[in-house]
Amino acid sequence: MTEQAIILDEGQRLLVEKTIREVCQLRRWEIHAINVRSNHVHIVLSAELSLEQVLSQLKAWCSRRLSEQIGLLADEDSRNGRKRWWTEHGSTKWINDENYLQNAIRYVNDRQ
Repeated sequence: MTEQAIILDEGQRLLVEKTIREVCQLRRWEIHAINVRSNHVHIVLSAELSLEQVLSQLKAWCSRRLSEQIGLLADEDSRNGRKRWWTEHGSTKWINDENYLQNAIRYVNDRQ
């Protein structure tokens, strides 16, 4: 890690969820379940892109909104604040059957 781990506060968690919902609506991706935690996010969604593209877009949008929220709007400002909000990658899994989908939704909604 290049920076200390971050713990999202309630306002940041709400902003991340709102941003993910907006991006999914804009891209016409279907959200099946979402749970924004203090130090990670679980989301089950359907999209026509690769897992890596979806993850990259969601992280970029959320990073931009979080930086805006704390006043880091310009590139030069980022030198004085947080440069990275997320890890380099993330855990992604293909869901190929209805049973697996329902289990993933239950996990995200109920087992956090």
